[in-house]
Amino acid sequence: MDDIDTTKTFLVSRLVDSLQLVDDLGDAPAARLFARHHRQARDLMTRYGGMELGRTHGLLVLFAQPLDAVRYALEYHAAIEQISRDMLATAPEGTPSLRARVAIDHREMSMQADHDPFFGGRADASGRGLFVHQLARVALPCQTLMTRAAAQSACRATLREAALPVDVRWVEHGWFNVKGSEEPVELVEVGHQALAPLTPPAAPRKQRVASYALAS
Repeated sequence: MDDIDTTKTFLVSRLVDSLQLVDDLGDAPAARLFARHHRQARDLMTRYGGMELGRTHGLLVLFAQPLDAVRYALEYHAAIEQISRDMLATAPEGTPSLRARVAIDHREMSMQADHDPFFGGRADASGRGLFVHQLARVALPCQTLMTRAAAQSACRATLREAALPVDVRWVEHGWFNVKGSEEPVELVEVGHQALAPLTPPAAPRKQRVASYALAS
């Protein structure tokens, strides 16, 4: 079967301090917490057309367009904050908040012609999935990091479609070394002003020339 090259958007979310939460809450309460988290994530996937590809090292989701992934990530962080508030109301003192790191990438992938994930089949996303998992490791808690290609595509789409909430901010953080990429990667953060850190990730920076504006 011939391979087809197509452009898709990958998102990975990784919960922060999940093992610590299990230790502090106990197995049964932690299981209920994570079940609520997964239900909320699946509801948002349905809303924005995401397809879950795996949970090995975080939740790996495939979207048709970067803007769909951005809308998902914004609501996902807000939902986690509400889940965390509810959890902390009865949790032992010192229990960490429920937080996540999110990464979004958008680029070409190969798949078999009869295995399009948006027509009932499955794509082999292992290579790109591996990179976006590493990108999620770079993100700070409550942060959504995007490759520049993903951010530019999402920004352009907001000019054609409904705009994002007024408190959403885009911050260009520059070039960073990310495991899984031979070249430095230019990273952009998107997030609600009151929820996102909007600060550079703690990863090795690379000095590169200035880039064009996101919407150019």
